[in-house]
Amino acid sequence: MYLDILGLVQFEVRGEGETLRNYLRYEYSILEVEQLGQREPDFVIHLVDDVSSEQESVHVRGPVSYDNDGVYLQHRLPDDDPEYNTFRIDFDALGRKSCHISCDREFNPHFFSIIVDYLIHIHLLDHGATYCHSCAFEYDGKVIVCPAWRQVGKTNLLLSFLREDVSYIADDWCVLTEDGRVHALPKRLNLLYYNFKQYPELLDSTPAEFNSLVNFVKRAKSGEIDLNQDAIDTLTDQARMRISPYDLFDDVSDGDPDPIDYIFLLRRSPFEEQSVTRATLSRDVFPYRKQSILDFEQSYFKTAYKVHKAQTGGINYYLENTEERTLEILGGVAEKTPELYELTAPSQQDADKLKQVIVQAIMNEG
Repeated sequence: MYLDILGLVQFEVRGEGETLRNYLRYEYSILEVEQLGQREPDFVIHLVDDVSSEQESVHVRGPVSYDNDGVYLQHRLPDDDPEYNTFRIDFDALGRKSCHISCDREFNPHFFSIIVDYLIHIHLLDHGATYCHSCAFEYDGKVIVCPAWRQVGKTNLLLSFLREDVSYIADDWCVLTEDGRVHALPKRLNLLYYNFKQYPELLDSTPAEFNSLVNFVKRAKSGEIDLNQDAIDTLTDQARMRISPYDLFDDVSDGDPDPIDYIFLLRRSPFEEQSVTRATLSRDVFPYRKQSILDFEQSYFKTAYKVHKAQTGGINYYLENTEERTLEILGGVAEKTPELYELTAPSQQDADKLKQVIVQAIMNEG
């Protein structure tokens, strides 16, 4: 299996593991290719049988552990045995061509995809590009990128434009280049219960079984069905689904990079009574604000690399300089983008109000 990410990063998946392969296939859709051509892949993932355990390893923090074979990211198996599926990254080789990586074939698919995103980002830096945790879309001829922390409401904001004449670019991650352009990533939207609650028309794009689950949760929350709060919370968390943008949007960007017209950095206020506000965002501050979000999203991997250094003494100078390179790229993005703002909202459900502020900013630009 081969994937070509925007012509910038290419990788190969070897070995048996249909669940992981299919997850990548659904996630990246049109980015799968039959072959990579003349160049060597940036990294190769080997799907293997590799299970470790608490008895054989030392747990450091979160999903990071190490054993006699090195540092690994783990996902606990769904049973009573304290065993882990492992994902091993050779941090000494990461950033070089054809870096070889191994992953247990039964590894959690969602976490597998998150790790793949990290690996892609590391290699994007060689091309003057960086991942950006944001939604992005084109509206009224303007290309808009909205970076955000988790649970701020970027997906709900994107969905608020669903009924408008918009071109979808990204929901969770997009790729920014230092010349001020954004590349589309046609990955699936990760929709949660509150997305379906606020925009029930989304259920038209889901199977009947999932539709029934969402309606069951609604009835339980209303008190119509007698369930305790723990059960309701569990079902609410399970009422999530990943949906292709091609199933939701009439127009999906073809992947060619577009010059960014607006950046609206989303921020969540701790004060519920505060109204949605807009303020100018400093070009000097933007790279550090954006880097802090990326740093948080990649914290597992940075911890794993630190453990690797502590255990082996090995230093990968490419990884040591990734933050500096990312800041340089984001500085170029800030310099080339005509308008940068910060939007503050008290709730993830304030998408319609955020939309009004964005539309007003665009309409009043002259």
